[in-house]
Amino acid sequence: MREYRFAMLFALLLLASPLTVNAQYWFQSGARAGPGSSYNSGARVSIETVYNQTTSSGSMGFWVGETLQNGAFLQAGYLVPNETGYYPSNCTASGCTSSRFLKKGTAAWFFEYFTQGGGKSTFLGSIGPSSSAGQNGSFHTYGFYSNGGTWSIFMDNSTLGEVDLGTNSSGGNGPAAFAEVANTSNAESAMLPVIFSNLSVYKGSFLPVPEGYSYIGYGVGSQTGVPNPYGIREVGNKVNYFQAGSGLPEPPNGSPLWQLGFMLKVVSAYGNISGTSQYLAYKSIRLAAPSEVYLNDTSRESFSGWTGSGIRSYTGPSPSTNVTLFSNVTETAGWSLQYLLNVSSQFGTAEGYGWYNANSTADYSVSPSYIYTNSTSRLAFAEWSNGAKSAAGEIKITRPYSLYPVWQREYSINVSSILGGARGSGWYARNSTAAISITRLYRNISDSRRTAFYSWSNGDRNASISIPVNAPISIYAVFRNQSRLDISGFDKYGNRMQITSFFIDNKSIGNSTFLFDGQGYELNKAYYKGVMLYVNQSVDIGSPSNLSIYLPIYGVEIRTADIFGIPVNASLSIRFLNGSTANEYSGPSGTASFSDVPYGFVEVSARYGYEIMSAQSENGAVARITIISLFDIEVLSAVAILGFITYFFSSRRLSGRKPG
Repeated sequence: MREYRFAMLFALLLLASPLTVNAQYWFQSGARAGPGSSYNSGARVSIETVYNQTTSSGSMGFWVGETLQNGAFLQAGYLVPNETGYYPSNCTASGCTSSRFLKKGTAAWFFEYFTQGGGKSTFLGSIGPSSSAGQNGSFHTYGFYSNGGTWSIFMDNSTLGEVDLGTNSSGGNGPAAFAEVANTSNAESAMLPVIFSNLSVYKGSFLPVPEGYSYIGYGVGSQTGVPNPYGIREVGNKVNYFQAGSGLPEPPNGSPLWQLGFMLKVVSAYGNISGTSQYLAYKSIRLAAPSEVYLNDTSRESFSGWTGSGIRSYTGPSPSTNVTLFSNVTETAGWSLQYLLNVSSQFGTAEGYGWYNANSTADYSVSPSYIYTNSTSRLAFAEWSNGAKSAAGEIKITRPYSLYPVWQREYSINVSSILGGARGSGWYARNSTAAISITRLYRNISDSRRTAFYSWSNGDRNASISIPVNAPISIYAVFRNQSRLDISGFDKYGNRMQITSFFIDNKSIGNSTFLFDGQGYELNKAYYKGVMLYVNQSVDIGSPSNLSIYLPIYGVEIRTADIFGIPVNASLSIRFLNGSTANEYSGPSGTASFSDVPYGFVEVSARYGYEIMSAQSENGAVARITIISLFDIEVLSAVAILGFITYFFSSRRLSGRKPG
């Protein structure tokens, strides 16, 4: 630290005295602030007011001051004049505008400054009235601070003056608080010890100087041939509380007077950064934590922020920061457990890889969903390894996860038809089954001609088919011309019958259908009255045709007569082959007739009185039932009686003959 310049004011004080002597020495003793107080914008100190400071040569002052960044100098405190008289005051570079009448041995405040590059031979500053430094033994605070380039000088929070010194910073300099015997020719004057306390610097607010060092020496420009007899000491081992004056210890310059220190405690579960250390007050300490601490390859603790306690401690997310100690500070590192989400894909671009806080939710995705090998073959996203079916999703991170998409080979199936209506085109997974169908099966050329679906190009005749998918497939519908065939059914007598349905190739067609030209068909059967009548006739057409079919359809007649052939009116119960039944009477003629009976049997049960007789007719044959009527019984009874009488009398006649 640079030595402080002599005060021109004290020289003026001597000039005002009739006992002026040749100025040779400026003895200074007090405390200098350590480097932690540099780059301030002001300083202050509390100084004890001590009257009756008398000198045999020179004058005494007690002040705080410092050299500024641009070389200007500023100091404030109080002085004790050695002679009664008028002294210049309110002095600037333009001159002094007033004077003060001061009494010998009374204390008055003062401030003095030198501008940047200015001369040191003229007093610039001001002096307060006599006794303005307060009562003997009282304490008052003197200081200055910058507001821009203007510096305000104060005593006990009352402004004494303002001056523009061209800078607002002390730069690398720090303040000093000194007791001074100025402009003296000897070291014989006794200085009553004066107490200084709470030396502070202004950095947005006034902060106590964290470290103070002794200085016993001379002001700038002073002679140094006479030893400085004035000492300095701490008072009662108090921090930032010291005395300067005669009869005090004279420690080597730079000896520590006090150090204000605070503890920084760092608490962390990870990173090996925990510990407690003591630092000088207001010292800026670098606080650093690793961003991550790896527990293993897939789990780690991520730094989440500091939580600080203490004045101006740090609470925030930055792992590295500076903490300036204005008190004891505890900084606790916060950590968040994180797990690795490993998202990868053999194809496409997978998103979502990274570290996530435990129990948070992570988004993941893969794109594109399809990777084309060519126009008929591709890889399609099927699902994720965790079973999720969507290409984009989210997952709750409760542990490390590894996700990858499962890809499925797909082939293109192209289904076409010249008439449209083909279904089943699309992409199908390998080894799946494609359902193919056609909805427009024909197009009419006329009422009796049309073009119709014949088969698929693979030969399958069914309009709806399923085919295995093991490669790309192109399949189309094949169409051929058809002609209309109308079929009429007749019985054996040539009568036209209303047939319910005919069957061609065992498929029911009703009475009319379209058949492909030039293709052989088999007319298998006809369905009539619940009975299937087999025909088995070949059909082959090349143009619209009519086909007449004679079917085994008959008329059935049931006759009931007695043993003499005389008709008998009997009650008939009839069951046909198709399962239908009928109840009739054979009537006086003994005959019941049924027409249009399909090929097959007819079972008949005839009741006459208590007599029940049965018969069966097949394929139209007459069913005959002989019934013994009452007449037959009477005739047979008469014949039996007549036969008995004849037999009886013949036996008597033969038994009445005599032997010859």
